[in-house]
Amino acid sequence: MRLGERFALKVSKDHTLSKLAGVSYRIPSWAHGFIRYGNTDINRAEWDVYRRYFSNPPDELSNSFVRVRRHVRVKRGSVLVSETVKDFDGNYSRTLTDYGKVNNPLFWKRFDEVANWIVRNRIPLTDWNSNNFVVKRVSATELIPVLIDYKSAALGFSLSQMVHRATHKLPFFGKFRIMRKYAALKQNFS
Repeated sequence: MRLGERFALKVSKDHTLSKLAGVSYRIPSWAHGFIRYGNTDINRAEWDVYRRYFSNPPDELSNSFVRVRRHVRVKRGSVLVSETVKDFDGNYSRTLTDYGKVNNPLFWKRFDEVANWIVRNRIPLTDWNSNNFVVKRVSATELIPVLIDYKSAALGFSLSQMVHRATHKLPFFGKFRIMRKYAALKQNFS
């Protein structure tokens, strides 16, 4: 079995494009990671978030989160190794963006369960966009959402910890932001 059939690799880039006041700047990825996530290694930040929040979800939701297997340091950065998400027929699952509208009430019921679990457990996942979720076809009629990108919680966690270290609770505005972004995603794709 080849690596690409079972595992996906996220490889650190040398540079990242960032926008400031409508102008794009090319900055080193380590600087972007430090500024945005408080960590010079974005893959390491995502690995830490996965281990902290998503490595042990409830059994009924476990197949709605991609499993990240390891973080490996390499000469020019790092690699994050995660499982690929495949449909029942062996094809790779498509992102919500690529899949388009999902007219399946059970899919959106599961999406509600995932969103409520994230809010209930005070996980500061802030990047609810359609490229961070794939639509996995479990059967010809059953679809489930699978979260494939965790790094935005590193940003939310660091800000939340700086401001609310004493309470260890996701602030009201964090919950509001998560639910607002989720509602917009649901409205655009259901």
